[in-house]
Amino acid sequence: MENFIFYFNPKKRRDIILKSFCYSPSSKKECELGNLYLVIALNKPRKDYDNLSELLEIIKNEYYHLPERGAEISFKGVLEKSNDFLRKEREQQNDKWLEGLSLSIFSLTNDFFIYFSQKNGLKNILIRGEELFEIGEIEESESPTQKMFSNMVKGKLVERDKMLVLNQELFIRLREESLLGEIKDLGSPRELKRIFKNEKETLKEFFGVLLLIFIKKEKRKIYLKIPESVKKVLILILILVILSILGHYLF
Repeated sequence: MENFIFYFNPKKRRDIILKSFCYSPSSKKECELGNLYLVIALNKPRKDYDNLSELLEIIKNEYYHLPERGAEISFKGVLEKSNDFLRKEREQQNDKWLEGLSLSIFSLTNDFFIYFSQKNGLKNILIRGEELFEIGEIEESESPTQKMFSNMVKGKLVERDKMLVLNQELFIRLREESLLGEIKDLGSPRELKRIFKNEKETLKEFFGVLLLIFIKKEKRKIYLKIPESVKKVLILILILVILSILGHYLF
């Protein structure tokens, strides 16, 4: 996968926090889970960012907690843990901040399976060839403060697809300026940077966050696991080398 994240004039609006994250595997076991993505808009005072930070930490840790479960079960675990956290927030009467929260969360595996859930008004668009498909129109069976993630969408992407996630306001502005059509035809993040550079004056009035993912095969990463006994020997050798160098200069 190849990712591009861009913030349009984030300081223009002090009452909204915009964030986008991409978490990648940190070990060979986690590789089967692929990448985890989040896009957030919080329409509340900044004192509520601590609550959001705690939720994001729960999401990241739970997804990669037990890689042997596989991507789908791990993603369901994320939704369950997140809803547990939100239930506790409600019990403590600390859930008003959720009314202003829009969040899209999804994972993409190396074989292009996508697992997705969302809350409220972000735009999630699959670009395939010349066509654009909006995904994630999930009906919530409970109120937002009772259960944030009530459903999961599962699908299969193909190479050369693109995933576009952005806030509603930005989506409307890009469509009005006919820039969505240009984004649809892109082949790399470099081309998107070129478009934004050419439209610099127009984009000065835009506000939002944009995440664009190019679906392609990733090069296999190599993870080296060094036994603890070897680590201790290497540390000891390093210490001896440092002492030898110091002794040379001091004596």
